Amino acid sequence: SASGGPAAGDAEACFTVMSYNLLADMLCTCEQFPEVPVEALDWHRRRALIYKELDFHAPDVLAVQELQGSGEEGEPGGEADHS
Repeated sequence: SASGGPAAGDAEACFTVMSYNLLADMLCTCEQFPEVPVEALDWHRRRALIYKELDFHAPDVLAVQELQGSGEEGEPGGEADHS
């Protein structure tokens, strides 16, 4: 555009951003969520649903909160691994 910014409709100037709270596995307990069925708190089940949600939205930039890991793919880590 004449102002030096991206032109309206310029697809290369547009991108999507998504912020997602994963709920760290160490915080996802029956004590914290007594009304939720225990199978809904299982990391492997939640992980599959999270992937579906991310695939649906397909953001260009993704920011996550309560990401926790042990270094093993798909496996939640202990308190020391929480970041």
